[in-house]
Amino acid sequence: MKYLRVRKIFYLPVITFFMVAYIIAGLSDSVEVHHIYKVLPAFIVYTDHLYDGNAGEAKGLLVFIKPEFRECNETREHELMHVKQSYRYLFQNWWLLLISDDMLMKMETEAYALHISDKDNIPMWATMIKEEYDLHHSQEQIEKQLLLYWTEQRS
Repeated sequence: MKYLRVRKIFYLPVITFFMVAYIIAGLSDSVEVHHIYKVLPAFIVYTDHLYDGNAGEAKGLLVFIKPEFRECNETREHELMHVKQSYRYLFQNWWLLLISDDMLMKMETEAYALHISDKDNIPMWATMIKEEYDLHHSQEQIEKQLLLYWTEQRS
C-alpha cells in the first residue's frame, strides 16, 4: 500500500496545478487554453511583459503573446508548435537547446515551416532564421530542414 501514497504525493500537485490553471483560464480574459494532440493542455497568456521584438514566447506548456497579436493565428500556431515540441521531448528540450545548435535549428525550422505558404519562399525564411538565431549552419542546411518540415506538415 505504500506505493499508493507515493503516487498520491506525486499526482496531487500536478492535478492541483491543472485545476487552478483551468479555473484561471475560465475566469480571465487574458488566458486561453488550447489542446495539443487534442488532450494535452497549453495555456496562452496575453501579456506585454515580453522582450522587445518578440510577438510571443513559449516556456514549457505556457505561451506568452503580446495582446496586439491576439488575433494573429501565425504567432499562436508557431508558439503552440514549441509547446508540442516540449511535450514530445518531455519538457527536456530546454537543456538540449543550451548544448546543441542543431536542436535550435530543428525546433525553429519546424515552427517556421508553418508560416511557409509556397515552396519558393523557403530561401527567404531560411535567411531570416539564420540571421535571427545566429545559427552556425549553412543556408542550404536550413533550407533543407525547412523543406523537410514543410512537406511533412502538408501531408
